[in-house]
Amino acid sequence: MSNSLNPARQGSANNPLFAFTYYKPRNVDLNTYINNNINPVSGGALGSTDRNRYDPYGIGSFAYGLQNDNRVQKENNLLANIDVNIKILPWLSGLVRTNTNFYNIAYERKNRGAGIAFAGGDYEIFQNTNKSYRVQGLLNASKQLSSDFELNASIGAETYQKNLNNSAFYNRSVTNGGLKIPDVYSISNSLNPATTTAYPNFGERTDAVYVYGDITWKNMLTLNFSGRNDWSSALTYRDGHGNYSYIYPSVGLSWIFTELPVFQNNSILSFGKLRASYSYTGLSARPQQTNTDGYFKLQDGTFNNANGGNQSVYGFSDNILKNDDFKNELDKEFEIGTNLGFFKNRLNFDVAYYKKNSYNQILSFALPQESGVTSQALNSGNIQNQGVEVLITGKPIESRDFNWNASVTFTRNRNKIISLAPGVENYDLDLAFGNDITSVARVGEQYGSLITGYGYSYYQKKDASGNPIASPSNGKKVLGNTGYGTTGGYYTFVRSQDYDGTRKNLGTMMENYLASTRQELSYKDFSLSFQIDAKNWRFNGIWNSSIWIS
Repeated sequence: MSNSLNPARQGSANNPLFAFTYYKPRNVDLNTYINNNINPVSGGALGSTDRNRYDPYGIGSFAYGLQNDNRVQKENNLLANIDVNIKILPWLSGLVRTNTNFYNIAYERKNRGAGIAFAGGDYEIFQNTNKSYRVQGLLNASKQLSSDFELNASIGAETYQKNLNNSAFYNRSVTNGGLKIPDVYSISNSLNPATTTAYPNFGERTDAVYVYGDITWKNMLTLNFSGRNDWSSALTYRDGHGNYSYIYPSVGLSWIFTELPVFQNNSILSFGKLRASYSYTGLSARPQQTNTDGYFKLQDGTFNNANGGNQSVYGFSDNILKNDDFKNELDKEFEIGTNLGFFKNRLNFDVAYYKKNSYNQILSFALPQESGVTSQALNSGNIQNQGVEVLITGKPIESRDFNWNASVTFTRNRNKIISLAPGVENYDLDLAFGNDITSVARVGEQYGSLITGYGYSYYQKKDASGNPIASPSNGKKVLGNTGYGTTGGYYTFVRSQDYDGTRKNLGTMMENYLASTRQELSYKDFSLSFQIDAKNWRFNGIWNSSIWIS
């Protein structure tokens, strides 16, 4: 159970740290406005009347919102499980496990009116509930097959069910147009008819059977294996068809070569292991996506046809074109690595290289407006991630009273969009700074390329045919007025998209590398530990790094 009051606002001007450091002038006494943010004449926020006099920088009105827009969120989470273990034979056992997860959020917002005499304001309440449970059965075998071979294997089945039979709901009510009576917080005090939204949360069910285990030879060569078959309701259509059954296997091999006689009693190399694996991982669709998107149905409203008659309107639900053949998303990953221990394992290295390709991701693509729909979700894409992971651990000092343990990690990932959908080269992911910067997936580039048309434009003189020619002004930033408001009506540096329509690639939101170190020191009953984390990006040729110490 948790209870949070007024969590920090997120996003641009709503976040206090961002607003006070980025949007507000440095030469203003912030406390003067923060502590006196109610208009002394008209009430409401400091800038509700005569803003140029009382709140020229908007700081008081911002502080008013922070202090008078109060939000409370209560979360209740019940987790429970029961395990029953059964000993069948000395080498064979059974397990029956069931668990449940009940999660509820209750939210209330009281937003005091910021207008004259505290006019306006909002009151909002909502609740969201989710319920799930899992039942699992396993048979586990652990048997010494011979003096050289040992087998550990499990076979099992399970069912996972969430929000079935309309057992979980979302409901939200919010006032509309302000409050009739200021500071009276109830839905019935809404100036205009309040808005209420309520619906059952989408249910889903996944059934599965699986097998996994390993076979070891002479405690040094181990073959790992697994296989799983899922049946997902999220890939099942109303009429019962669908690609709802999918299998994903994996296999791995590891060799502890220091078990060989030649490495016994080696004073330098204490442990050595080589490993390799190849795996498939399946992922289903969004719950009920196959049964909500794109169904042709009667819409609200009518229109007059050519004969003057009243005609009903039919269309696709949510203006989405239905996909009648969704498949599961699929990851394929290969990894090789080694574990090495030196000097009685006081110095250890764990190094791995991986390559992972993600296929059949379910993405929504925009369609031409004249088609009568706005988008269609498709299985698409091949996104590749490959890189290295390094973990170094050591014990520089080890004694009876004083010990020093250290670890260093380094990760470098290289991401590339191999393909999207047929005929699609770009896919917008997200926006930042309003619409200033767009994060996109572009074929042939890294995931999350940062594209903007708000960068400087640079002059290039051209001849009558549009060909570049020499000029002493070439390469200089362009000053001007676009004439339609984007430069505020005065001369300033012109954005590249306003000058020649170009948009620039600033780099990628993906890190160039991640690194961290953790140090632990202890002396008798006293201990001290700290951790340093670092990230590194490269934007438009400029290296950017961030370091955190905890």
